Amino acid sequence: MGLSLICKRCGCSWSTHLHITFTQEEFEKNVIDEDIAQTVKTYKETQANIDRILAKFASFLKKNAILAYNDTIEDYLKLNIRNEQQQLLPNTGLIETMNAQLQQYQEQKRILDKRLEKGEEQEIQPNEIILLQKDLENLPLVGETFKTLFYATVNGKEINHAYSEQYFDPSNHGPQKQRKKSGGGGKSWIKALKF
Repeated sequence: MGLSLICKRCGCSWSTHLHITFTQEEFEKNVIDEDIAQTVKTYKETQANIDRILAKFASFLKKNAILAYNDTIEDYLKLNIRNEQQQLLPNTGLIETMNAQLQQYQEQKRILDKRLEKGEEQEIQPNEIILLQKDLENLPLVGETFKTLFYATVNGKEINHAYSEQYFDPSNHGPQKQRKKSGGGGKSWIKALKF
């Protein structure tokens, strides 16, 4: 088209029709978002650290627990896998992820137990448990959650198991006349109740 707004191809006015001289094609292209890729990598590293620390906790409990040791982490993962498999529409991706986590945990625990048996690794000592707890609390993405849950558990136990005594002093309760009439040695029995 020139300045006259007449098509050079067919000679018609621009308002009569439109010539499209290009074609559009649709295609799919996978693009990796670097931020998401880094977050996924961080989550995987964090999960590996959690599994390593859990295996150490499990090994410590197996050796030092007063009650018979049972592997509740392994049982919990198996229960979740079973529950997801029984869903009407099970999430196969989630099942695969939990199976991989279970295998990774079992492998970490097996390696740690084997190394402990051979003496290649020292047994976890009680003072190391606090360091492992700090490791959990310092993990990126989930450390604050671990810290909050741990202290909520500790504070909940302290509140629920707090010991308190309330002393009863009968001289502060009831009418004075009735106590005087009853006799029986005056207030000597009250003194015996005080500690």
